[in-house]
Amino acid sequence: MTPQDENKTTETPMCSELRCKGMHIAKDPSTENPDIIQGDTTHWWCGQTHYSIGPDKDWVHRSVCTPGRTCFRSRENPA
Repeated sequence: MTPQDENKTTETPMCSELRCKGMHIAKDPSTENPDIIQGDTTHWWCGQTHYSIGPDKDWVHRSVCTPGRTCFRSRENPA
């Protein structure tokens, strides 16, 4: 991932169902912004399936769990 890719990733909203370990070990969850959690070595999983594959049978990652995906759920409208 290049620095340009990292900037693009943080600007694109991520699915509210996307999870990684860093979200659960934050020092202060009230100030932690999940939109800035990223990295090539981060293991991501879907909160709907609890696996590395989403309900649409595609891989889960911060760079692909974005608004264009059929199973995407926004933070503003998670239903």
